[in-house]
Amino acid sequence: MNKKSLIGLIIGLIIVALIVVVAVAGLSGSENEDTDQASKSNDTNSSSQQASDVTEVTIKDYKYMEKDLEVKVGTTVRWTNEDSVPHSVTGDDIEKSGLDSPNFGQGETFEYTFDKAGEFSYFCSPHPYMKGSVTVTE
Repeated sequence: MNKKSLIGLIIGLIIVALIVVVAVAGLSGSENEDTDQASKSNDTNSSSQQASDVTEVTIKDYKYMEKDLEVKVGTTVRWTNEDSVPHSVTGDDIEKSGLDSPNFGQGETFEYTFDKAGEFSYFCSPHPYMKGSVTVTE
């Protein structure tokens, strides 16, 4: 075998080796994509389950629209302010409930997860006549 033929053979083997590496990498990538898709699917299911544990309260026209709630322990309540002025969610007994938001403006939200059973009443600091309550059950 002459030198040119040997170089041609080596280049051919390198090309074949590269094709094999790319093909194997492509297969591994699609397996990872399948795994990623399964993970995303599980994340979606998990998000759906978590989303079902969120109860919404709209603040509108200087009122908590869902004024008296009953939720299970572990539920997150999300208050969304649709008024043009700031509001708060302040527990009547902050030490008991831990419920004490800053003032939050239009389009903003405040979330709180209730981790113990009980009845927790609250009001809006800037507008104390705005009142609501959350009854948390086991």
